[in-house]
Amino acid sequence: MHDICHVEIASTDVEGSMAFLGGLFGWSFEEMGPNYRLFRPGEGPGGGIMKVEAPAGPGGVSMYIHVAKIEETLERVPGLGGAVVRPRTAIDGGHGWYAILRDPGGSEIGVWEAPK
Repeated sequence: MHDICHVEIASTDVEGSMAFLGGLFGWSFEEMGPNYRLFRPGEGPGGGIMKVEAPAGPGGVSMYIHVAKIEETLERVPGLGGAVVRPRTAIDGGHGWYAILRDPGGSEIGVWEAPK
């Protein structure tokens, strides 16, 4: 628990990002809909490339931390000086749930709960 489990890259050109990252690092990809591709590095957490309309600029990469129960995690956020940006949200296709938090320094961090 509490390992980094998913990294998400925002891209205005998903196919171009796949060609770049695949060519540079040898990653493989899996289609998860018209605007999203999962990537699998050799080792470590995988992630996704998400189609966006405008360049994300610096910080266009998000990370997700695996938690046992999102609701329990969200309850602790305000007491630690953070904020809930997006509440517990189901991921299409039965891939669990996620939420987005903001730490006191302004960084957004995702948490993910696996399906039962």
